[in-house]
Formats: sequence, structure tokens, C-alpha cells
Amino acid sequence: MPTVEERVDSLEAILGRFIIHTDVSLKRFEEQAERDRQVFHEEMKKFEERAERDRQAFREEMKKFEERAERDRQAFREEMKKFEERAERDRQAFREEMKKFEERAERMIYYF
Repeated sequence: MPTVEERVDSLEAILGRFIIHTDVSLKRFEEQAERDRQVFHEEMKKFEERAERDRQAFREEMKKFEERAERDRQAFREEMKKFEERAERDRQAFREEMKKFEERAERMIYYF
């Protein structure tokens, strides 16, 4: 049977190996955690850059849409202005025709 001293030495050796193994495992864990953190940081940076590009593309698309909408509104206003001018000319022509018709009608009444 081992003596107390041998058993203590054995336990000290086991404890030493355990401490070394734990230290090595902890070091590996810390290194892996740092690599994972760096990868995560890089992925977040890429995500933010992609999100910024998407936001910029959206802003440009909205600007083009607004410009196109403004051109369409302007074209519509011009078309409406032409329509109103044409309608006013038509109303004026109709009034003149009605005036001529009334004058002819009055002459016909006096004639008969």
C-alpha cells in the first residue's frame, strides 16, 4: 500500500496535470473566442457596408422616382393648361356661333 507521502505526491502530480490541462484548454478557448469575435466584427462591418450601399441605392432610386414624378406632374400641368386653353377657345367659338345664330334668328323673325 502506498504511503501517505506517495499518495500526496500522486495527487500533486494529478493536480498539476489538471491545472496545466485547464490552462491549455482555457488558452485555446480564449484564442477561439478572439477569432470568433474578429470574424463576427468583420461580418458586422460587411453587413453595415452592404446596408449603407442598399440605403444609398434606395435614396438614389427614390430621387429618380421623385424626379420622374415631378416631370410627370409638370407634363400633366402643361397638358391640362393646353386642354383648358383649347376648352376656352371652344367655349368662345361656341359663344360666337350662338351669337351669330341668335342674330340670324332675329333677322328671320323680323323678316317674317
